[in-house]
Amino acid sequence: RYPLLTNEEQVAQHCVEYDGWLINVAAWSDVHPGSRQAILKFLGGKWVVDISKVFRHVSHSANAMRVLAALRVGFRDRRGGWRAICSRASTK
Repeated sequence: RYPLLTNEEQVAQHCVEYDGWLINVAAWSDVHPGSRQAILKFLGGKWVVDISKVFRHVSHSANAMRVLAALRVGFRDRRGGWRAICSRASTK
């Protein structure tokens, strides 16, 4: 039902992981109040980076949590692959 995202390196150019969710943060980096670099440093690797601990370590507002939820584009399945939940998971 949910398409498998097969190229993790390509997904890692745009997305991070937070508590098992795939979050597309690339566009958000331009308006992130902490700085663009605060987000971009987690993108562009070979694998999707899990930001769960880092995100919780920094004080974030309730609005930041709502933004994070709105940027969800996929989830990690039981086999460790990424599944898309919407078209924003596209890496185009």
